[in-house]
Amino acid sequence: MRTGGHVLLAVLSALAGTIGIAAAQGVDRPRLETNEAYVEDVTRDVTLDVGDPMAVFAFVLNSLPDRVKVYPTENYYYFAFIHGGVRYAGNIRIELGDGDKVAVHFAYFQDETEWRPDTPLTHVVLDAARGVAVEKIERLVYRLSYGGKSVVFALNDLSQVKPSAAALAPDEKFIGPIFDESAIRFFLVYNSKLKIFLYILDETVKVADELFPSRRTDRILIGKRTGFAYYRDHKLDRKILIGVFEGNSRVNNYFDGPFDQLPDNFVEVRPTVLVAVPRVFQRVFVGFQKSMAGKPAPLRWLVRRALAAARRRRAGRRLGIGARVALALAERLVFVRARARVGGRLQFAISGAAALGVEVAELIDGIGIAVYEGYGLTETSPIVAANFPGQRKLGSVGRPIPGVRVVIDRDAMPAGARQNDGGGGGEEDGADGEIVVYGPNVMRGYHDRPAESRAALTADGGLRTGDVGHLDGDGFLYVTGRIKEQYKLDNGRYVSPGPLEEQLKLSPLIANVLIHGHNRAHNVALVVAGAEVAGRPDAHARIRAEIDRLSSGWRSHERVQAFAVVDEDFTQANDMLTPSLKIKRRNIVRRYQPELEALYRPEGALGPK
Repeated sequence: MRTGGHVLLAVLSALAGTIGIAAAQGVDRPRLETNEAYVEDVTRDVTLDVGDPMAVFAFVLNSLPDRVKVYPTENYYYFAFIHGGVRYAGNIRIELGDGDKVAVHFAYFQDETEWRPDTPLTHVVLDAARGVAVEKIERLVYRLSYGGKSVVFALNDLSQVKPSAAALAPDEKFIGPIFDESAIRFFLVYNSKLKIFLYILDETVKVADELFPSRRTDRILIGKRTGFAYYRDHKLDRKILIGVFEGNSRVNNYFDGPFDQLPDNFVEVRPTVLVAVPRVFQRVFVGFQKSMAGKPAPLRWLVRRALAAARRRRAGRRLGIGARVALALAERLVFVRARARVGGRLQFAISGAAALGVEVAELIDGIGIAVYEGYGLTETSPIVAANFPGQRKLGSVGRPIPGVRVVIDRDAMPAGARQNDGGGGGEEDGADGEIVVYGPNVMRGYHDRPAESRAALTADGGLRTGDVGHLDGDGFLYVTGRIKEQYKLDNGRYVSPGPLEEQLKLSPLIANVLIHGHNRAHNVALVVAGAEVAGRPDAHARIRAEIDRLSSGWRSHERVQAFAVVDEDFTQANDMLTPSLKIKRRNIVRRYQPELEALYRPEGALGPK
């Protein structure tokens, strides 16, 4: 479901209360919906400032009874209403933190359909600064108060929900229960032999759906209401969720499946190895920084001292007594708790698919989780280089694996487009160029695509990766960008926006960013504001300060001169992110072309649109 950008059900029956219901006689009978009630709801004249998130929150809160039940495992309370003939949908999320800490998120948007593009999302964090009081009454029960109205939110207690032993295979472990927003309950199970997670239908309670066999085989069952597809496991007499209807997945409604859920209250996977894309680790970095921002100044100083000591230790330098004490104290007071938030057993963090920022890697490594980066492509089957225990440098993707040779083709780079000019020593021994790979793992070519094969392969069998990077004096490879992402300003200077974008996303105030400047006088950017400042009047000024702070070490022509704050995040659902969470530049630029053009006008640098 859409959370800081997910969508609710576009089918009228999902939230009958918002379109009018004829009262049923008795609680055991169905509720009747009529077109008459729907037409009157759509056409009636109503007054609500939908541009003011606090006005909308007040309307929602005052429309609720004194106590409500939050069913989904992710702790989202969904709602919808019609205003001016347009259906709006949204959610209130109770986000549980350490101890009794709780954060409340409020989001709403014009409901999506398959024939209409995504609409902007309004998202705010409800706290005392906005006049919202949050009180924990008892375990999993919270009271929200605003403007004289209070509502008790009771979270779904699934602590006693477990499958029978007969429902699990010998290699399977029950992780936790899932209550999906579709009103279907699942058991989340991990199969250690197959290395996969399974969602098994919970049939210990009534299943709110009618299943029918597919046309091809009775081993596949389809839900008439949800469109969920199950595999009927005859051996263990259970049904395993294997898919959802594509249309539901595309608009992310109630029936898009539970695949994006991790239960906040009960699931504890406790991994020992985490393999993820850099964006996941960036979120860990931002979360740690936000957590430390609220700590006393002496503790923040201690953590900075300990992380600096960890860097020196990693470089093989001897630590003095002060550094050793700082590390020991930070370990007991901070680092052990930070690791506990990812299960407490995580030993290795492996990052791939894109470059991981050095600051992010140093933090995760510094708190006691060894970070390893690697590099490869499908065309190289797929690995080219990797760090490994005893042979690693943070910021690099490691040395080429045995049998593989990497050549840096500087002639492939346009003059003036080299980010690293060499001569700096240490990790900057080589100048940037295109990474060309040789070895038995390199493909022979693309099937039935001779022209593309000739463009990708050199005459002597090397693969032109399209990636930009360099080798240091110790043979470690550094990937610094993509050739196709580089562009030239109108003054002839080249910019590779990716590294600075990754740097800016280390701020909790910047959820996402795209830098743009092809054939222009300077760079501009589109910024998705972080939850801490989204919707606040000082958001633009605070983000401006963060951009200036984080880009202070960059050359002047690479920095962002003006930017616009956009309401909607870049996601896979709106086709602005790839599956590996890389931004789709062409799609974003096409979507926000007017906003980008406005930034180059004199008044464009004054603030958000």
